[in-house]
Amino acid sequence: AEERALVKKLFKKTKETLNKAKRSYVCKSLKDVIRGFRECKTVAEERALVKKESAHIRDLFKEGDTAFRRRNVLKLLFFHMNGHPTDFGQIECLKLCASHKYMDKRVGYLGMLVLLTDSEDTLTLITNCLKLDLENNDPTIVALALTALGDVTSPEMLRDLEGVIQKHLTSKISFVVKKAALAATQVVRKLPDSAELFIGKVPNLLEHRESAVLLSGLALATEIGVQAPNFLPQLRRNCASSLVKIMKNIFSHSYDTVVIGGVPEPFVQGRVLILMRILGEGDSQVSEKFGETLALVASSTDTAKGAGNAVLYECVKTLIALPLDSSMKNLALRLLENFLETKEPNIRYVALQELKKVVAYDIIGVQALQSTIFDCMKEEDVSICRRAVDVAFTMTNQRNVQDLAKELIMFLDKRPDPDLQEDACRKICTICNAFSPSSDWHVRTMIDALRRADRNMPEDLCMSIVSLVSGEPSLQEKIASEIYVEAIAPELPIDLRKARWRLIRIALILVGEHGHYVIGSGKPFSFPTALSSMSQILNACANLYFDDENEELQVEIERVRENALTAMVTMAARVATDTEMLELRNILEEYRSSPNVELQTRACEYSVLLTSDMLDIRQELFAPIPSLNFDRFRTSHGLLAAGGSSTVSSIDQIDALFGFSSLSTAAPTTSVLAITDGTGLDDLLGGLSLSTNANQLALVPK
Repeated sequence: AEERALVKKLFKKTKETLNKAKRSYVCKSLKDVIRGFRECKTVAEERALVKKESAHIRDLFKEGDTAFRRRNVLKLLFFHMNGHPTDFGQIECLKLCASHKYMDKRVGYLGMLVLLTDSEDTLTLITNCLKLDLENNDPTIVALALTALGDVTSPEMLRDLEGVIQKHLTSKISFVVKKAALAATQVVRKLPDSAELFIGKVPNLLEHRESAVLLSGLALATEIGVQAPNFLPQLRRNCASSLVKIMKNIFSHSYDTVVIGGVPEPFVQGRVLILMRILGEGDSQVSEKFGETLALVASSTDTAKGAGNAVLYECVKTLIALPLDSSMKNLALRLLENFLETKEPNIRYVALQELKKVVAYDIIGVQALQSTIFDCMKEEDVSICRRAVDVAFTMTNQRNVQDLAKELIMFLDKRPDPDLQEDACRKICTICNAFSPSSDWHVRTMIDALRRADRNMPEDLCMSIVSLVSGEPSLQEKIASEIYVEAIAPELPIDLRKARWRLIRIALILVGEHGHYVIGSGKPFSFPTALSSMSQILNACANLYFDDENEELQVEIERVRENALTAMVTMAARVATDTEMLELRNILEEYRSSPNVELQTRACEYSVLLTSDMLDIRQELFAPIPSLNFDRFRTSHGLLAAGGSSTVSSIDQIDALFGFSSLSTAAPTTSVLAITDGTGLDDLLGGLSLSTNANQLALVPK
C-alpha cells in the first residue's frame, strides 16, 4: 500500500510538471522545428522562429523542466549550427552530462563539444562528472567522457584526469583504447611535461591490428615527438622498427586492411610517414632504416586516385626531410616531376611547394624542370602561379637569369593583379642585381618591367632605374633618347586613366637629367618640341587631377607634374636660348599661384632662376649630377636589400640624392636652391628663408 501511494504521488507530481510545462506551450519535436525552419522564406522569418522557440526553451529551463531538456538542447544545437546565439543552454548541457541515463549523457556531451570552448570557465564544473564517467563500468559511457576530453578541455582538467586516461590505454576494449589514445594526445598537446606518462604505452598501441587504434597510437607518438623533443631518442628506440613493420604488413596484406582508391590503409600510411619524418630527421642511422620502406611506398602506390597521391606527397616530404643518400633524393625529385605533369591543380601546387625545398640541395635537378615550371607560371590558377614564380626565383643563377627575367616580364603582361605584379617586379629587380650579365641588360630589363607593371611597380624599384642610369655614363644618351621617344613624345591616350603615368614620370626624370645629350640645337630632338610634349603632359595632368577621384592616381599625377617642371627647367638651363627660356617662364607663371604647395614653391624658385641675372647660379645648380656608384650606394644604404625591401627608405635616399620631392612628407621638401653653397640666395628670394611657407613664396616678385 505504501509503495502504491508513493507511485501515485510521483505520477501526480510528474503530471503536474508536464501540465505546467504545457500550460502555455506545446514542446515541439526537433523534426518539427527543422521543418518549420526550412519553410522560412526570408532571414527575418528564420530569426523570428528562432527567437520565439528560444524564448519557450528558456522558460522551460527556468522552471527546471527535465522531461524535455534533452529535446530542447538538441534544438539549441540546431540553432547554433545555423549561426544563432545559444549560450544560455551551456548549463543545461552540463546537467544532461550528470544524468544517469546514457541518452541524456550522449546529448549532454555533444552539446558540451559544440557549445563550449577550451576557454570557458563553465568547463571546470564538469570535471567531477567526467571523472565519475571515466570510472563507470559501462564502456560506452567511458567512451563518451574520453571523447569530450579529446576535444574540449582545459589544462587544469587534463592535469586532474591524466592518470585515469593512462589507465584506459591498457583496456581490452578497442574503441575505449582508441578514445583514450586521442585524449592522451590532447594531454600531451596542452601539457607537454605529461608525455612521460604515455610514452611507455606507445609501443603496445603500434602493435595493435585494428586501424582505428593504430591511427590513434600514431597520433599520440607524433604529438610526443613534436611537443616533447627530449623524448625523441626513446621514441626512436621503441618505435622505429614498429613503423617499418606496420608498412610491411600493409603491403603484404598480412591482416584485413581498408582499401581506398586502390591504396591499402592510406590514412595509416600517411601517419606512419609523418612519424618517420619526425623520428628520422637529424638521425642518419634511423633514416637508413626507413629508406627501404620509403622506396617501397614510392614504387607500390597507385596514383590513379587522390588517396595514392596523398600518400606519395607524404613520402616525398619525408624523403626531402631525412638525411638520405643521393639516390633517395633523386627519387623524391622524380616523384615531384610526375606531380607537375598531372592535370590536378592541387597536386601541382604541393609539388611546387616542395620543389622550393629541393633547390637547397639539388638546384641542378630543379633547373632540369625549368620548362615545366615556366608552364606553371602561365596557369590560370593564381596560387599555382605564385608558387611557380617562387620556385623559378629560388633556382636563378648566372646561366638562366635571362630566361627567368624574360618569363617574369611575360608574367607581368598576363597577370594584371597588383599584388602579383609587385611581387614579380621585386623578384626581377633582385635577380638583376645579383646576376645581371651587363649594365645595359639590367637597365633595359627594369624599364621593360616598368613598362608593363607601371603603377604596380613599387616606388623604390622605379627610383633604382634612375640611379642605375646615373651610374652608367655610356648608357645615358641611348636610354634618354629611347625613353623620350616612347613615353614623352607620343600623344597621350584619350582615356588618360590608361596612360602609363609612372613610366612617364621616370622618363621625365631621366630626360630631365640626361636629355641634353639628345635635345637641343644640332641634336636629334629640338627643345621647343620637347617643351611642347611636356606641356601637353602638364595640361593633361591638371585636367585629370581635378576631375578624377582616385586618390592613388592623384598622388601619382602630382608627382608627374613636379617632375615635369623640374625636367623642363633642367633642360632649359643647359640647352635653351633666351627666347625658349622666356616661353618656359610663361608656362611656369600659371603654377606660381597653384593650390599645390610643392608646385607653387618650385614654380616661384624656377621663375627666378631662369632670369638672365641668375645665369652663373643656374649653370651651377643644374649641372649634370656626377655618376653614382650604384653598387656602393646600395651596399652602404641597404637599397633594395632582401628582395627589394630596404631597411632605410630608398625613396627618400634617392630623392635627397637627386633633389626630387617626396610626397610622403607633409612639409615642402628641400628646395633645389639648397643644393649649392652659393651666396646671395636670401637676397634672391627677397629675404625669405628656404622654410618659408607657400603663401609667402607666392609673393616673390617676377
